[in-house]
Amino acid sequence: MRHIPNAVDQRHFRIVNTSGSRQLGIIGVYNFQPMKGSQDALNVFRRLHQRYPDLRISMFGTDRRGSEIPAWIEYFKNPSQDLIRDLYNQHSIYVSASYSEGWALPSAEAMACGCAFVGTDSGGLRDYAINGRTALLSSPGDRDAMYENLCRVIEDPDLRSRLQKAGTESIRQFTWEKSGALMEKYLQEVVERDQREKRCSA
Repeated sequence: MRHIPNAVDQRHFRIVNTSGSRQLGIIGVYNFQPMKGSQDALNVFRRLHQRYPDLRISMFGTDRRGSEIPAWIEYFKNPSQDLIRDLYNQHSIYVSASYSEGWALPSAEAMACGCAFVGTDSGGLRDYAINGRTALLSSPGDRDAMYENLCRVIEDPDLRSRLQKAGTESIRQFTWEKSGALMEKYLQEVVERDQREKRCSA
């Protein structure tokens, strides 16, 4: 067994707008599958809208805009990779309320683009999302904790800046070149082991 992490296309998903030049705003993915936690995110966004009525909140996804998405949330259906990068760069905070994920590419891509990550500890993101260091994480389904974490990041610019910088730095180590080299090394070891076993059994 060998752990080989996923990677982010660092040449595409990168900081275009520095954090200081961005409007304070939140972006997340919308998905109708319950496992993705979009209903939890929407619940938290409604509470945030009541507290910060001028806060920009956006979502994007491959699905059509659900009727449960309020009119004050900007929604982008099936955006291009270029638009996704630009959206990350227009927002300060990325949110994911997923219950279970693999490596969670959108969170990693958003962090590579300079977003502070506030989400749930959904499993696969533990390679790069460390609670209190590179992200603020809560238990899946705990809407109150996610709301409190988001309020902290919104109201504390220093915390937001620290998470943005630490998150981006963390993601920079996950390149396709490095993951590809690890995979190549692993496959070579498998081939060499098989050859040794064949010689021993001959």
